Amino acid sequence: MSATLSSLVSLVIVLALIPVSLWIARRFMAPGTGSAGQGPIRIRATATLGPRERIVIVEAAGKSLLVGITAQSMQTLAEFDDAPEFDQPEAPAFANLLKGIRRS
Repeated sequence: MSATLSSLVSLVIVLALIPVSLWIARRFMAPGTGSAGQGPIRIRATATLGPRERIVIVEAAGKSLLVGITAQSMQTLAEFDDAPEFDQPEAPAFANLLKGIRRS
């Protein structure tokens, strides 16, 4: 009985660590959060067009660039003198992530 109880406790610990590791990964490694908005070059918006294609608005040196990105290349599509303003969506808190998991 002791081996079964030990295995069960180990399983519960591993299952409890999954949401914690997901939160840590989103907090420190997800694009659009953390230090992505700081520094001389910022990604202001992204739109995915396909599995390996996307369009990105990049702000650098006081200008905004519309850049097309594929697996093989990057190309400037347009340049704006005035940077468009975008609302920054607030990243969900860990409690909100857990509520979403419980509803699923």
